[in-house]
Amino acid sequence: MEKVLLISDLDKTLLDNNARVPQQCLDAIAAFTAQGGLFSVCTGRPTRGALMYSQLVGLINTPIISYSGACIYDTKTHHALWQDFLPGETEDVFCAALDLFPRIGLAIYRGEDDLTCTIHPNEYTDELLWKRESYRAETCTLDSFPKPWNKCVLTGPEEDMAKCTEFIRENTPCPITAVLSEKIFLEINGPGIVKGANLADMYFSLRPYGDGTYKPVYDLVHAVQETRIGSEELHTGLIRVSAGLIVNLRQKDNAVFNSNVKSVKVQIGGIAEKLNFYTAEPVNQTKTVRFDLSRSEDNTTMSNATVMLFPSAPNPTLELYITLADNSIHKLTQTLNSSLSANTLLTLNVVIGEILPEGNPGDFTITDWNEESETIEFPTVE
Repeated sequence: MEKVLLISDLDKTLLDNNARVPQQCLDAIAAFTAQGGLFSVCTGRPTRGALMYSQLVGLINTPIISYSGACIYDTKTHHALWQDFLPGETEDVFCAALDLFPRIGLAIYRGEDDLTCTIHPNEYTDELLWKRESYRAETCTLDSFPKPWNKCVLTGPEEDMAKCTEFIRENTPCPITAVLSEKIFLEINGPGIVKGANLADMYFSLRPYGDGTYKPVYDLVHAVQETRIGSEELHTGLIRVSAGLIVNLRQKDNAVFNSNVKSVKVQIGGIAEKLNFYTAEPVNQTKTVRFDLSRSEDNTTMSNATVMLFPSAPNPTLELYITLADNSIHKLTQTLNSSLSANTLLTLNVVIGEILPEGNPGDFTITDWNEESETIEFPTVE
């Protein structure tokens, strides 16, 4: 079972009709994780609604997904690893819906501190929060509950909820996900956030810095295998779908690095924006990933630990931004002969000439290894 990931919903899946985890399920999960399996839950509940099952939490060995996919939470460090929030433009349509359907109540969830409040509390909000989550929420107003919100749930009589669902979907001025999970619960998240989404329509995306460049990703492996759960053993090979990149920067003759060099940033272009969850195929290979180089203890090298990237388009562009002591920045650019392909590690050994106080970085050479080596000569950059 090593490296097999199993994720289960809670309500009406892992939980019985009394909202408890049956002992036979706990025993099965314990046996699965003891063999190296990875187990977690994906639920529409808030984080605290999943953590209330202490025996189950003790068996979870990978982050959980809560708020219908709007939060990824590490049960070991007790911190959210990632969150998504509702667009701010939803507040007015919620207000209009509550005025139009006075028998409907609203529960608002804020994942940062796991807070919940209710507007127009009723027997349905009580069913949602107290009977299912053992949580007593305070009553609030739309403008008094702190933002951002991870999720909202509208709940009321079945005959009102069908009309309210139609009203919300037709009048919300921004993209949202509105799912009538049960006939009395309309769960609302940000666009694309849904725990039951088809993996073929979901993607693992780059994380932006905010300046037009993106952060490196993780070491990702992938496998898809059809199997009959319970009657066939799960055996499959995992394939690395990201590429590794190492940049080693030296001066000519391996001299001690010029003190005039303050920092060096690396940018690599042509990187895929995202990978499909199901196929692992890269999409939109037009993005630029940025990372810094660090000095060695002997000050003869500036390099990075292996950074992982989504696969690139053919012949991606490498850019070095060298910042000198006077804060002047020099940019060196070269198109690589090699591509960053899945399951490959590319090492770039970069040699620069003397960097003068006036800011002339001298000569610039790259040796690019990916089964074959290449040497690229750069002109002097003024």
